[in-house]
Amino acid sequence: MQLGNNDFSSILLLFVLLFIVLTLFNYVTRKLLHVERPRSFSYNYVNTTHKKIDWWMRGVFTVLLVIVSYIVTTTDDVASFWQFIIFGLIITFLVVTELLRAFMEWKHADNQRAFLATLIELAFVIIMVTLLITTDSLGLF
Repeated sequence: MQLGNNDFSSILLLFVLLFIVLTLFNYVTRKLLHVERPRSFSYNYVNTTHKKIDWWMRGVFTVLLVIVSYIVTTTDDVASFWQFIIFGLIITFLVVTELLRAFMEWKHADNQRAFLATLIELAFVIIMVTLLITTDSLGLF
């Protein structure tokens, strides 16, 4: 499949709309639960244990991603299977790190409702990704 200018603009529009929907959902969720919004595009660790575990998990997932990427580039097999594995690995990493954040917020955060906001936001992201996958990106492509 070769992408034209129209496809690129559709992809860009999809990502912009998805970003806006997720941002608004996160804002409303945190307002309703009276939870402080974490700083954008930064590491928001609950404590040092959370930071250590998170960085350890990042290292493991990075090594796995490098190994799978090496396999993809060196095999003559159908690459779509391995690309699916890479996509699944990235989604798994994101879900596991958010579940870790929710657990650490539940155990150690000052505001006990912070973990609820994290879990609700994670569930919403999973629903949105599933919706995009099952509807072929809402029929844009």
